[in-house]
Amino acid sequence: PLSDNNNKIAISSSSNNNNNNNKNGKDRVYCMIPFIWNEEIYKIIMETWGKRCDVINFLTDALVGGKLIGDKITEDPMGYRNYTDFPKGTFPENVIFINMTR
Repeated sequence: PLSDNNNKIAISSSSNNNNNNNKNGKDRVYCMIPFIWNEEIYKIIMETWGKRCDVINFLTDALVGGKLIGDKITEDPMGYRNYTDFPKGTFPENVIFINMTR
């Protein structure tokens, strides 16, 4: 049989981790959300569980358009446009556009 010493698990806290840059010594939460741009849902996330994130970024396709109805993306009469076609400041700074395969 194994002794009690062999069954113990070492648990380290981030407050003891020298690589932790958080000045308060508390755990930090980075939220990275794959996302189809939708302003209403963005606001809901930011107002609810997004508040728990120390850093929150939304990763979305560079092509913006379509309407989210339920869990389906439907065609938008405006079609799809590259995010660069929109005026500066249209999207929040924590929305990161990347080229995704549709």
